Amino acid sequence: MLQGSPRPPVIRYCSTDNVPWRQRLDYWSSILSDAVVPLTVGSDDKRNFRASLVTTTFGPLRVFRCQGSAHDSWRTRRDVERSKDRFFHLLISLDSSWRFSHRGRAELQRGDLILHDSQYEHEVNIRSRCDILNFQLPVDWLRTWIAEPELLVGHRISKDSSWGTVLSPALSQLHPDFVVGSPVAPSVLADHVGAMLALVAGAAPKAYLGDKRLLDRIADCIRQRCNEPGLTAEHVASSLEIEPVLLHQVLASTRQTFAAELRDARLGLALQLLVAPSERGLSLAEIARRAGFSTLPHLDRLIRRRYGYSAGDLRRKDLFPGC
Repeated sequence: MLQGSPRPPVIRYCSTDNVPWRQRLDYWSSILSDAVVPLTVGSDDKRNFRASLVTTTFGPLRVFRCQGSAHDSWRTRRDVERSKDRFFHLLISLDSSWRFSHRGRAELQRGDLILHDSQYEHEVNIRSRCDILNFQLPVDWLRTWIAEPELLVGHRISKDSSWGTVLSPALSQLHPDFVVGSPVAPSVLADHVGAMLALVAGAAPKAYLGDKRLLDRIADCIRQRCNEPGLTAEHVASSLEIEPVLLHQVLASTRQTFAAELRDARLGLALQLLVAPSERGLSLAEIARRAGFSTLPHLDRLIRRRYGYSAGDLRRKDLFPGC
């Protein structure tokens, strides 16, 4: 890790694998109650019930990935009363349909989303193996993006709706392993979630969403400053004298994100440095640093994913003479 880089998120894991089956449901209820919200878990097949929980943080947010057997869970008024703090939770199933009863009943398909408010009861029914991501959103943080998040609570956000087509695939990728391995700063990933939720809630100032001039100014500023290792949306917004939420909304209105724009700008700069004759004396690690990447492996993974070659291969093969 380069000097001055933020510490990466830490991943935590627990499961029922080593718990006797008679104690498994009680154990799992206590794990979820401590880590997420107080609740109770039940299953029609107690002997074969298994589950695991992986969690990490990014910025002010926490993401839980719960995988396991079919089960039910419920949160009662008593559970609500013994909760320490209030949070909103955004949930998405990665592989199956399920039912979430919370201020109404929602039948959810794979990829659909729903927002849960921890100050209310809920019931979950999962009839097949589950793989669910749960994003814990602090109340004050969410209110900076959505004035009245309560209006979204309990309503199904279809993966096929206008902004659901952006939000669903993006959140599906933000599982703990991805967050921990991401070259993008945790705060940038968190802002990405907030901006998309603001658009789902209809909070975007529509007068700006189709403004190509502002979009071009944002893209140009990102390109000009992409070599700064700690660059965030707040830094770019401050340079342009706009609010960070507006920056995210303008990008999202054209199916773009700050994280993706920053990644592509850094990748473009790295390619220029790799093939420039005047930069032949630079090491690959120095090129990664000058392009704003925290480490050479981060750059190398992106280049391999996009072009099928390593950074060293591109330099030797001179595959991009026109850069």
